[in-house]
Amino acid sequence: MPFIEPATLPQRPPPATAAKPASVDWQPAATEHSLTGDTSGGKTYFRDLHTTREGTFAVMYESFLDQRNTVTGTFRVAQFRYVYPAPIEAGGAAHPEHDESITTVLLDCAQHLAGDTSTEYLLRGSSLGATVRADRDVLMIQMTLPSTVTELCRFLER
Repeated sequence: MPFIEPATLPQRPPPATAAKPASVDWQPAATEHSLTGDTSGGKTYFRDLHTTREGTFAVMYESFLDQRNTVTGTFRVAQFRYVYPAPIEAGGAAHPEHDESITTVLLDCAQHLAGDTSTEYLLRGSSLGATVRADRDVLMIQMTLPSTVTELCRFLER
């Protein structure tokens, strides 16, 4: 998963403040989640990109009895955005210190499948770079437990 320097990212205007989404397309999530799973963290926003992507991707199903290792289909593309009250410490070269992240995901909400295609990291409104996954590196994961992704699917169904 390469880390792309900000100069190579598509340019977009920075948010007015770190606590508000940059686009009117961003909608606040009903429940706020943090990296540790508690609900006292920052703010979560969702955005439907109104597009789909076809392909075959690696997959991990919840049941260990399901031995399929790929899934083929047409997947919805959406994003979720975390805005933290304070910067998150760096987690190595791929996860710089940041107070905001925007993750693009492929979704098959009917099958409870989601896979990250990219994550952009921002600090005080400035892009620090992004982790972008090639199709061969996207892992679709089946998850039915409450999570940001299951809430994103509920948001998209409205």
